[in-house]
Amino acid sequence: MLGQYSVLAPFYDSLNGGTFDYDGYADAVEKLLDKNGIPKGSLLLDLACGTGAMTLRLLKKGYDVIGVDLSPEMLGVCRENCENEGFSPLLLCQDMCSLDLYGTVEAAVCCLDSVNYLTGDGELDILFSKLKNFISPGGLFIFDINTERKFGEIYANNVYTYDADGVFCVWQNSFDEKTRLCDFDLTFFIEEKKGLYRRAEEHQCERCYTVDEISSAAKNNLFTLEAVCRDVRFAPSDGSEERSYCICRRNKL
Repeated sequence: MLGQYSVLAPFYDSLNGGTFDYDGYADAVEKLLDKNGIPKGSLLLDLACGTGAMTLRLLKKGYDVIGVDLSPEMLGVCRENCENEGFSPLLLCQDMCSLDLYGTVEAAVCCLDSVNYLTGDGELDILFSKLKNFISPGGLFIFDINTERKFGEIYANNVYTYDADGVFCVWQNSFDEKTRLCDFDLTFFIEEKKGLYRRAEEHQCERCYTVDEISSAAKNNLFTLEAVCRDVRFAPSDGSEERSYCICRRNKL
């Protein structure tokens, strides 16, 4: 069993199948930054940047972006994707809970439920304590999480299959309501030659967080949870969404 995203990295974008509205998300982030007086050219952090889907979109909009991810394989894909479009952002291989930048940023984004991967007790507080040091006072932290509904109804103990060019993936879920942890066991069948496939496995785990837990961790570390939204365009939450979008502000001293 290999580490998180070591097998998935080359197939991550194709397996997503274009189901996530990165363009809408980036447009909404741009509008929110503009509304809050954060202009083009400002330095932003794309936390858990993965293959760089959001990194690249923000670069194209005229921001300076630092990408941080735990997976060197994902960062390798990110680097290639950005360079193919003529960009060479600073990319750092770091755990979110060990974040260490060279200075401050005006805002940070963290896409596709990466915050849910903070599974240890107190890790959400640790993340906010790190960001407290690197987001300028008045700056924003924008991220999305999988909701209690998604863990309990969509993931639960279900099995899903994904078929993309050159790879077939079986995704098995196991959600424990007591620990609020969801284990994902992924089995990949990767085409090596026509009719010949190599099998590889990968394990991942996410933690289900409540809005109260997020608000508390933010408050403990000089942030305020200003809004919880239901979609990439930051429409107000109605409590039924599978993914919530959170907007936090770094308090001024």
